[in-house]
Formats: sequence, C-alpha cells, structure tokens
Amino acid sequence: MLMMNTVHASTSSLKNEITCGVALGYPPYQYANSKNEPVGIDIEISKLIFANAGLKVKFLQKDWKEIYGKGLHNDGVDALCGIEISPERVPYFNFSTPFNFRKIVLFTLKENKIKKVSDLFGKVITGDKHSTFEKYLGSDRDHIRVMETISKEDSFLKLKNNSVTGVIAPLEVGYFMASKLGLKVSVYDEKNPGSPVTIAFNKNRSDYIPLINKSIEQLYKNGKIKTILARYNSSNR
Repeated sequence: MLMMNTVHASTSSLKNEITCGVALGYPPYQYANSKNEPVGIDIEISKLIFANAGLKVKFLQKDWKEIYGKGLHNDGVDALCGIEISPERVPYFNFSTPFNFRKIVLFTLKENKIKKVSDLFGKVITGDKHSTFEKYLGSDRDHIRVMETISKEDSFLKLKNNSVTGVIAPLEVGYFMASKLGLKVSVYDEKNPGSPVTIAFNKNRSDYIPLINKSIEQLYKNGKIKTILARYNSSNR
C-alpha cells in the first residue's frame, strides 16, 4: 500500500491558513455551485495540495478581474489558485510547479466562418488580462480589440448575442459553455501547446513555494492529482 508522506508547515514561521483567490464563471475549472460555494477542478486540486502541505485553505471567489487585482496587490489574498503562467505575470508573482496544462484557444460561431486571424481585424473578442493566447496573435493583436468581461459565461453570452466575434478561453471551458448555451462553435488555436496551470503567490508571500512544490510532487507520484483530472476529463466531454 502506497503511503503518502505529508509535508507540514507547522514547524516553520509560515502561517497555517492561506486565503486563495479563485474566479467565478469558469466551469469546469472555477465556478460556484447552487449553494454559492466555489467548486471545480482547480478548487479540488488546490484543496488537496494545501492539505498535503499541512495548510488550511479558504477560498475568496469573485470575478476574475477583481480577484486578480487582489492577488496582484496582496489585498486579502495570499495566492491565486489555478492561474496560468504568462510572461506578463512573472514580474508580479512567484509560481508553483504546474499541476495541470490548459489549452487556451479562440472560439467563434461556426456561422461567422472565421478561418484566419485577419478575419478578426477590426472586430471585438474577449479575453483575460495577460492571456497567454495573445502572444500567439503577435503584431496582429494591434488590429483586434480585446475586451475583458466578468466571466467566461458572460463572454459566451456576448458571443451568442453577436456582441463579440470571438472568445479566448480554455478548451474545456469553451466547450462546456457552448454546450450549455446551445452554440455551434469553431476553434482557432494557433498550434498553442497549452499553458501551465499553477498556484501563484504574490512576491511578498513567495516563502510558501518550496512547501507547495513538494506537495505537488508527492501528489503526482501517488497519482491523486491525475485521478482528479481523469475524472473531470471523462465527465465533462
């Protein structure tokens, strides 16, 4: 029987409870259930990581723009759980070892027949601040307006109503929302290999990184993170 060597913070100077910021409206990764509780892949895996590290975690859930700002300014949030690494974010956060990889793509309505980036010139798409997909647009980004929204659900409602032409979103999130809203979509991915998903600490709280990395390493070795990912992948296709 495989025994798990839990890493604990109790003997260190670190506080034992972390406030982790998560977003609304990003199913199946981060969203609220019928009881208004944070649920999803990132929440479940983060709970496991912190518990294995001997830390308590509480989640503060708000729209992405607000929760990102709180993490950026160390405003009541110690870490952001389930955030992708991007070059623009590196100066502000220290990132844990990735616990997942998320393919970020552009969704458009099939009826709009968007075949190449230049078809989006002069049009509006939605995306998160510092989205990794934007770097794949290169200089073409200057010809496209990227709008921030409060959630991916809001983005896809705008797509449905033709208020925007495209939505930058993780592949699983986009298909989840398209199915929910009855949309026929096309995907443009620019051969994007996927973005590493981590727990990011504000630079002022980066002393937790070694502890969290050790926990993630153990949970991959004993298969617990892979088990969660496999369950979600099979139930949300």
